Amino acid sequence: MIDIAVNEALSRLRRFQRFDALDTESNHKEGGSYSVESKQPGPEDQASFQELRSVLTVAIDSLSQDLRTVFVLREVEGLSTLETGEALQLSSEAVRVRFHRARQALRRAVEKQVGKEMQGLFTFAGARCDRTVAQVFRKLGLPAPQ
Repeated sequence: MIDIAVNEALSRLRRFQRFDALDTESNHKEGGSYSVESKQPGPEDQASFQELRSVLTVAIDSLSQDLRTVFVLREVEGLSTLETGEALQLSSEAVRVRFHRARQALRRAVEKQVGKEMQGLFTFAGARCDRTVAQVFRKLGLPAPQ
């Protein structure tokens, strides 16, 4: 579930950057003024990042020692399955199984902690979505979808 949320957030960020580029180009061509936004994360983004970091830290700390060690070596330190197996004197298969179990446990822990907020995070907004799509098509100079 957290992977879905992260991927959705990243895709929205990419979409917004694309439309920001279109808005900037059209303002520049029409002689309009535009402002340059900072690439630094704002206070809201920093607070969100800190909150997510604390949730993940608690979830990682709750893993058993075996799962936590494999997870940290693979995900945090960036070691390959083979390198992790050599460091822990485990087979590659055992590393893969522990890594998979660690990710499942983390997913459950994060979902439990975040709870129902995650479920409503990316709900369909009905009429609001239709208005947004119509505005985007209008800005792009395309006929509105039927």
